Amino acid sequence: MDTTGTITRRATGWVVNLRINGQRRQLSAATKAEAQARLQEALQGPTATPKTRHTAFTLGEALELSRQVRWDGTPGGRTALINARKWIKRFGAKHPLEDIKAVDVNQFRQEQLKAGSQPSTVNHVTSALRAMATDALTHGYLSEKPGYPPQLRLANTKDRVFSDKEIEAFVAWFETTGRSEYADLFIFLTETGARIGETLALKGEDIDLQRGRCVFWKTKNGKPRTIPLTTRAIDAISGHMPPRGTYRVWSLNYGQCRTQLDNAKLALGIHDVSWHTARHSVCSRMGAGGIPLAKLMKYSGHTTLQAVSRYLHLNADDLDDCVAVLAKASTTNCSATL
Repeated sequence: MDTTGTITRRATGWVVNLRINGQRRQLSAATKAEAQARLQEALQGPTATPKTRHTAFTLGEALELSRQVRWDGTPGGRTALINARKWIKRFGAKHPLEDIKAVDVNQFRQEQLKAGSQPSTVNHVTSALRAMATDALTHGYLSEKPGYPPQLRLANTKDRVFSDKEIEAFVAWFETTGRSEYADLFIFLTETGARIGETLALKGEDIDLQRGRCVFWKTKNGKPRTIPLTTRAIDAISGHMPPRGTYRVWSLNYGQCRTQLDNAKLALGIHDVSWHTARHSVCSRMGAGGIPLAKLMKYSGHTTLQAVSRYLHLNADDLDDCVAVLAKASTTNCSATL
């Protein structure tokens, strides 16, 4: 493996700049000494092998290995580490990775479900364990691939949209329970169709209230996009504009948003929705309103026609001329036969 790197000072700490086989990666560190140590680790790579080990490979060691080779510097790395640490919290950092069997995984999943976690969240936690096991096997710390149970089945909610009454109900619940910021965030998402992650990352300088424009910089595909805002979206976000443009608009994080939406769903008896349902609702309204797919893609930030093609069926009005052509062709064929 061809690896080179340097360390640089940042306002909030140090950064290790790596180039691994031509690919760039960055690792963060609080001090210069930590940055130098992490650079040295990256340059040397994992060194221990089963032949020289006399103790079992632990969960703590597995997490550190996956952090180095898989998660550091990646968009979803922070979330993956959070999920991986749940296994350490449950079994302990010194628990041998190979001792976690299918029955243990299933028992832990049931505990999480009973505690209120959604099946999709539980699957993400299980995926973190699978990743650690895969990395341990690849680097020689496990002799065989563990046999974990398959992921939990999820309800198909991809085509689920919020009705107007449901939007009113969620907003009212947030307001009446003293969660007005969540109410405004809910309105903003159901008016813009933005992803919750890119919305929570918004800063004051990204919003132009006078022109009614919003710029999303931290997007899923890495490409920024600018969208116009409806009057309702402007009203929802205007009260949360920070005193400085470099400050975040929303004071919330994703974990808080997920928890509060789960509380609202439980109270309202609506269980098959998520924050992402707001995005699908907006795209569905645009599709039903006859917005061309090219414009819908530009507005929503989708990168492929396949991703937005499911919205085609929502508006069939522009297909009426197809019926006219088919009817004419059918009449002509019948006349020829007679």
